[in-house]
Amino acid sequence: MNVLNDVKTTCRQLSMSRSALYVAVKEGRISALKNGNRTLFHRDEIERFAGRLPNIE
Repeated sequence: MNVLNDVKTTCRQLSMSRSALYVAVKEGRISALKNGNRTLFHRDEIERFAGRLPNIE
């Protein structure tokens, strides 16, 4: 896995839609970085976000 992932790759890794990912960013549940016009997600942030998702009981 790359250190920084683009939106498409992050959505695929988290099994979520692009719009759901941007909602999570807006709500502060996952942090994004900007490099010019590109929105990027750090590998550690993706893992942190996934680790905080609730379990189904």
